[in-house]
Amino acid sequence: MMMEQRYTLIEICQVVDIPPEELTEVVALGVISPLEPDADWIFDYHALHCLKRAYRLRIELELEWSGAAVALMLLDKVDRLEQENAQLKRQLERLLHN
Repeated sequence: MMMEQRYTLIEICQVVDIPPEELTEVVALGVISPLEPDADWIFDYHALHCLKRAYRLRIELELEWSGAAVALMLLDKVDRLEQENAQLKRQLERLLHN
């Protein structure tokens, strides 16, 4: 079984090209969370993916981190609603054909 990739604070900052102070703001806003908040910050691939997505939103839409956090939250909600809608459509289809 392959171990999931982990990133230190410095590594995740280097990958996304942001200073540690900005990462602290991003964590405070709840965009991403370290695996163990009370220890040295270590992040998983999911956190890296979310941070990259938030960073793209921030740059492309010229947002502050707080605006990127809200935009990311809304995009995630839209994704969940689309998945739920697709599931309900499949259930309805099955009911109508039985």
